[in-house]
Amino acid sequence: MEKIFSLIISSLLLLSCGNNKNGSTKQSDELIVDVTKLEILLLLSEDSIVEHYDLSNDNITEFPDLSSFSIKSLNLSKNQLDTFIICYLPKGIEKLNLSFNLLKDTLYVEKEIPTLIELNLSNNSLTGFFSLKSPIKKLNLSHNNLANIRFWFYDSCKPHRAEYVDISHNTQLSSAVGMPVDYIDTIVYDNIGDDNPISEADPPPPPPQQIHIKEEWIFDEDDTIQ
Repeated sequence: MEKIFSLIISSLLLLSCGNNKNGSTKQSDELIVDVTKLEILLLLSEDSIVEHYDLSNDNITEFPDLSSFSIKSLNLSKNQLDTFIICYLPKGIEKLNLSFNLLKDTLYVEKEIPTLIELNLSNNSLTGFFSLKSPIKKLNLSHNNLANIRFWFYDSCKPHRAEYVDISHNTQLSSAVGMPVDYIDTIVYDNIGDDNPISEADPPPPPPQQIHIKEEWIFDEDDTIQ
């Protein structure tokens, strides 16, 4: 990836430099090229497969549409993002870092992101988090203003196992959380709303099963079919 960046920067420098029309040997003015990491990414071919791309500290204010790219790990931390647009995520996204942004209110991850296994939303201003579909294994929600969590994903009518969930430093959050506590290997929950042991709030109902009901007609002796 560093080689790609070097080639792109070199091309931009060559395009920006012009020949001296007067043939003067006077030293040209210093050339300054200010290119953001996002602009460099958008210059790549859309069929490129990127293992990791770092867009942190890039002064991004609107969630970028990267849906045509294939990126497994994306770092968007330390920007000014106040929205999370699922359909703009890269194809095949596995790890997403949105920490230290301006996300607020309740974040609903309503659309399934089937490849997403690691999500970092720490150090925002979220008041709620709802995800009932994506099979996230590592979730960091620390240092927000959370009061509600509904984090579930069913696999064959049972919650899938998650490796790590951090809900620490959410002083409005109750210890009775809407998560499958018994299906999470490690939960970090220091400095939340109360000092009670972490427990599981009432879970949502499992996905409905297809029930086939055999219909039978029962007639009395005097009944007739019209």
